[in-house]
Amino acid sequence: MKRGKTTLLRIFVIAALSGLCMLPTKLLANPAQSAWLSTGDPVFAIQNQDATNSLPPTFISHGNIDCSNLSFTKREGVVLPPLLYKESQLTDCFFDTTAGEVNDNGYISIPGTPYIAETVHPDHTPYKFFAFPYGDVFVSNQSGSPAIGNYVWLSHLRGAAKLTSSVNGKLWAEVTPVTQTPVADKAGNLLPILLDNFGESSDGKWAVVDSPGHGVIRINLETMELLPFTESLENGSGTGSAIRTAISSDGRYAVVASKAYHYFRIFDLNTCGAVPSVITQPVSCQSRDLDSFMRSKVGDLGSILQIRFVTNNQLKVYASYNISTDTKTGQFALAAPGTTLAGMEYLGMGDSFSSGEGSQDYEVGTDDPNNKCHLSKLSYPYLIAKKLNFNSFHSVACSGALTVNVLGGSGLDKSLRNKNRDNQFNPDNQPSQNALGNWLPGYTRQIKFVSENQPQLITLSVIGNDLGFGDIAQACAMPGTCYPTYEDRLEIFKNVDSKLDTLTNLYKKLKSEAPNGARIYAVGYPQFAVSTGQCGLNVHMNESELTFASMLISRIDELVKTAANRANIYYADVEDAFFGHRLCEADSGDVAMNGLTAGNDIKGIIGNESYHPNAYGQFLMSQKILGITNNLGTGPLNVSQNLSQIADTNPALVNLPKTGRSLNKLLSLSLPTTVTPKGQPVIININGFNYAMQPNSNYTFSAGSTPAVTAISNSQGDLNLNIPADQPGLETIHITGQDITGQPIDI
Repeated sequence: MKRGKTTLLRIFVIAALSGLCMLPTKLLANPAQSAWLSTGDPVFAIQNQDATNSLPPTFISHGNIDCSNLSFTKREGVVLPPLLYKESQLTDCFFDTTAGEVNDNGYISIPGTPYIAETVHPDHTPYKFFAFPYGDVFVSNQSGSPAIGNYVWLSHLRGAAKLTSSVNGKLWAEVTPVTQTPVADKAGNLLPILLDNFGESSDGKWAVVDSPGHGVIRINLETMELLPFTESLENGSGTGSAIRTAISSDGRYAVVASKAYHYFRIFDLNTCGAVPSVITQPVSCQSRDLDSFMRSKVGDLGSILQIRFVTNNQLKVYASYNISTDTKTGQFALAAPGTTLAGMEYLGMGDSFSSGEGSQDYEVGTDDPNNKCHLSKLSYPYLIAKKLNFNSFHSVACSGALTVNVLGGSGLDKSLRNKNRDNQFNPDNQPSQNALGNWLPGYTRQIKFVSENQPQLITLSVIGNDLGFGDIAQACAMPGTCYPTYEDRLEIFKNVDSKLDTLTNLYKKLKSEAPNGARIYAVGYPQFAVSTGQCGLNVHMNESELTFASMLISRIDELVKTAANRANIYYADVEDAFFGHRLCEADSGDVAMNGLTAGNDIKGIIGNESYHPNAYGQFLMSQKILGITNNLGTGPLNVSQNLSQIADTNPALVNLPKTGRSLNKLLSLSLPTTVTPKGQPVIININGFNYAMQPNSNYTFSAGSTPAVTAISNSQGDLNLNIPADQPGLETIHITGQDITGQPIDI
């Protein structure tokens, strides 16, 4: 019986007041006794009363598997004169696997390129298969009648797919399944599987599917072990039940819903009995009915359309309901009795050391001309999220991020001229269809994701770009010794110290935007080389420069720790994470850092991926962070809130000549990324507002520590700098200057 519009709206208002305004007060634990099985009603809230047009895209044909609308370039296998390949754009719903983005129509993306390849058998006949997101398992073979289910074999895509091409440009991914494992019980009996009702955990480790006549089963996609935990809803017919499923990332909880049977239950799979060798029916498991509760909160409830775990104790549910003659889709939150509605579990933030630049395997859309965030699926936030089985995780870290790009500054600047802008890249170039959806980083301030999603755990590395650390490394990679005088290096150390208030304020603002009780970890930077070791040709630094780099990293880490202590957040010390695996210390196959490399993102003469952790380095950072924080459960808090004095005995300063000159304020500027032809001057326009430059003042520019060019700012403080073609060391320019009275700008 349908309820009237007034009644339904009254129910919505009451539910919103009782649940939606609840903020998380702590990170919910994972107790031995399930909170879902405790007495009392679940917590309920309406998150979107009309989400009809915002239901996330899924592969309905495979049971609500999440996907993203993406566009790739396809080669048609036709050569056009003079020697061009005919190409077209293919837009479809793709999902991420370790082998690339895969759709349901026989295509897989080629990582690091805008192209897709057609999946085929070795004889090049079409091969359409179903792959599981977030991993490399795919359905390699199926047989049997769809009416009673298919018999399914699973294999691994990375070892099965081989990229090939033809002379006319056609791109193929030849798939030859290897190590196929059938879905079978311990006795070897094949179980029928209905491919249209799979559910999968967000880490790609677990799947749930209905096996007619045997039960709804959980599949461990790493071991292929089966657990039948409730009765099959298909009853052998294969049609009509409209099953929707979900499973938590640790495999403990599973949810099954069906419109046909008014069925909506959550199961604690830790309570299940032993699985027999021959599976003929489900084993006994404890569960809770959610259907009657949802119907008490949402009048004239229709179908459960989509279910996702936010945490083990919280669900995000999309469901249809009727108002008079209208059918709408609502987004709802359900939390276990006695718990609170929480935000997402874990958010990664920061700069290139958090994004994973240098470790490759970048997310689609973060390694193209409009976005160079270089967000890697091998970065330490991704590795931590997978290790800790988080249900809800994202990283918005982006290579090149400044503190202002995290905290926010003067707002969006599409011209990219204002250094104080929120965005790193032009938001007009943000693709509406991308693998990360609204989580694509680089187009807005990172703290916005904290305010909107209320993460319970945050890791953040930032400040290196504010200090021009990458530019300093580039200067030291040039011939000769960089910053060869006492004053040159002391200026840089004092520049580090000058950022204490900036970083402290950022941490405090981040803490104020995060939910009460959220754990925030300020992550430092690792030492990357040994000054007295045997260095390879890709290091390009002498002993003095490596000593300077080491002392500079230590000073930056002390800055991060001190600012974290002042803001009362945790400090994750990773300075020694690479010990035994640093440049000049380990063999090339065992090193954690890239040396000098061209990469695919050239800045000056070297790639931005130079002197960044490789995939092994990101793994070591993840292990270090997990170890010192007890798996992000606690963290070391230090009492010191003051930086130590910079002593003349600092190894980076010892025995350096002193010039006696005044110390100046250093502002790191990067040259344009466009290539300037050899023999041509480099012209740079500098917005004085970004650097607090005084109008009508003299400024001296130097590359490294070599005096280069003197210029006078205009009445707005802007400068037009023309660097002669024969000027050496143009990779980095540092400003030393005088204020309007002619006095040196003291730090």
